Amino acid sequence: MSGCTSNPGQGDHCTPLLACFDNGQSIHGATLGWLSGNIEGKTQDGVACRGKWEILSTSDASGSAQFICEDGSYGNASFSYDRAKPGTIWGRGEFNASEAFQVWGGRDLIQRLQLAGGHFDQLCDALNGLKERRSAL
Repeated sequence: MSGCTSNPGQGDHCTPLLACFDNGQSIHGATLGWLSGNIEGKTQDGVACRGKWEILSTSDASGSAQFICEDGSYGNASFSYDRAKPGTIWGRGEFNASEAFQVWGGRDLIQRLQLAGGHFDQLCDALNGLKERRSAL
């Protein structure tokens, strides 16, 4: 995520991204673009993944993304975003047409990662706990 610079409204806008799989695995990386763009990331095992994302509706604040990894695995996701915080997204997807994952994006991911001790698997646990607390309110 180093070198990922926020530049809202511009084609070089970069947002940190994390996908947390139900089996405990994760993909971390970034998105580049505004309203549509590219995804780049790596699995915990270092497998590179690339894809595309796009905003489908600015009135509904929703979008979709597709990616494929060098090992042939692939995924699709639907997400919502926070209009007040450019780059802040959350959503769900499906990996290899069978495994569910959650996707999170935003500048505060770096802070959450530091609080979790710098490990993406711990960050997934922390973000899942945050989601559970919000749904209990």
